[in-house]
Amino acid sequence: MSKTKKIIIIAVIAVLISAALYFIILHPRIKTYSMITAIYDEFGGNYDIGEPIIEYDHSSVTDESLVMTDFGTFSLGVPSDWENQSKEDSEFTIYRTIGTVAESDGDDGEGMVFNPAGTDNSYIVILNNEEPDLSAGELKHLKKGFERLGYGMPDSAYATLKCAYLLTPEDYNFLKYDESLAYAHILAYRAGSLYYSNGSTDQTYYYETNDKYVLICEKYRPDYDGKYHFMMEFYDPDDLNTGSTFSMTVDDKETAYAIINSLTFNE
Repeated sequence: MSKTKKIIIIAVIAVLISAALYFIILHPRIKTYSMITAIYDEFGGNYDIGEPIIEYDHSSVTDESLVMTDFGTFSLGVPSDWENQSKEDSEFTIYRTIGTVAESDGDDGEGMVFNPAGTDNSYIVILNNEEPDLSAGELKHLKKGFERLGYGMPDSAYATLKCAYLLTPEDYNFLKYDESLAYAHILAYRAGSLYYSNGSTDQTYYYETNDKYVLICEKYRPDYDGKYHFMMEFYDPDDLNTGSTFSMTVDDKETAYAIINSLTFNE
């Protein structure tokens, strides 16, 4: 074989190997990186996803003065000086300090707003979605990624959101395809979420008991109104796909903790 033919064969082999390495190793990682970049761009290009969620540690706070109130699927303790100020055509239930008006009308008192009906969030579960770009092979890698990150494959709406809030920037590594793929598929629920934590004035918790699962974001705004603002999404352990939203503004965060702790689902 001539020297020229040998050079051509070596060159062809080199090209084929390079192409194989690109499509097998590099291309999937570039695709995942592009997905992550697109998600950040969609939510304003802010790469700061905040601190990960932590376990709620205020479950012992109680308040015997709360008035337990039945809202159909669940019951909740309401401070005795708060009254129902719901509008007839509203799907939300609004409680405010007696004598104040609804928050939308400029209320600066204490109160809470929630939707007792609940919302079916099962559509956010990856396993329930029909994603044309997610092949059987990618799904296998995706499951491995969640397992390697230590979160497990999210199989409910609550598990999906909790997993998203547990993410840390260190969970993404360009060289680790499985973990990065999982990161890319769960990131949108973190990057676009109001449940942000900076570890100081904003803190997000998960609260799990035998009778309730709750995601809680606590915000304190000393330069705004000096009050504590809470956002919550809570689930019955028997149905981790149907979540009810709940927001609250209080002067004393212990009041909020007691209200959250009073939550029980009705049988």
